[in-house]
Amino acid sequence: MTSVVTSSFKCPECGSTNFHKDFERGEVTCISCGIVLASNIDLNDTTWKVLAREQVRVGPSISNTLHDYGLTTDIDVNSMNNSPLTLREKLKIVRLARWHKKVSMSSSLDRNLTQGFSEIQRLINQLSLPKSVHELACKIYRSVAKRKHFKGRSIAEVASASVFIACKKLGMPRMFNEIIKHSKVDRRKVIRGYHLIVSTLNEKPIVNSPEIYIPRIMKTLNCSPQIEDKVRSIVESVRPLFNGKNPVSLIAAAVYISCIITGQRKSQHQIAQAAGITEVTLRKRMREILNRIHVEVKI
Repeated sequence: MTSVVTSSFKCPECGSTNFHKDFERGEVTCISCGIVLASNIDLNDTTWKVLAREQVRVGPSISNTLHDYGLTTDIDVNSMNNSPLTLREKLKIVRLARWHKKVSMSSSLDRNLTQGFSEIQRLINQLSLPKSVHELACKIYRSVAKRKHFKGRSIAEVASASVFIACKKLGMPRMFNEIIKHSKVDRRKVIRGYHLIVSTLNEKPIVNSPEIYIPRIMKTLNCSPQIEDKVRSIVESVRPLFNGKNPVSLIAAAVYISCIITGQRKSQHQIAQAAGITEVTLRKRMREILNRIHVEVKI
């Protein structure tokens, strides 16, 4: 990707203020004379300060995953290990670092965000979720925390619900039971946190396509492409059934029926475990599907 920008910075060769940025090569060139002003740089990083005074900020990029967006400076006491400083000087720096940390988290909001983001980070690592989900989950949590609507709610339940909503918004195939499994609070409290976020931020219910859960269940069960094709066919035939029901349970039922039809049987226990549901729920959803597609299989 490339772009053309105008800056107050002048080309040292011709005096032009028009430059061309090549994001793939990491180069900044003058449009007038063609001279390369900078190369092998990250133009998306805030350390870039070639073109305009307003973009001069040295340090890491702004991040929603940090309570202060990463804008404050930390005092690194670990860097003193091999320094020629005296013991007295080192102790002074340690005290300064301790006070600096206290001052940077002096407000209740900062402390709340620090604890909440720590819990979100733990869930992200446990569920192997990408950075995009991490950023969005922290953004959602911050929005609720700023409105001070945490009365009667724990940090863990709102953090867990934030991760779940972020997954749904970004179309990540993570089932609710997966998040419950790694959460520090029970199912009821995470649901309570979910409703708190939805009401506080006026969020509309997010309805993902049920198909996003198929590859994940297929991979867990090590099913063949033939079964996956049959599952997708069944899902398309019974799409109205998904209204108001847990899509994962219907997908699991479609998987079991497809395994029987294709002669590649999997046990109800295996499929229920892969989908994070009970065998009773699996059988109930199977009957609903079979009544709709009019196919006889032996359960």
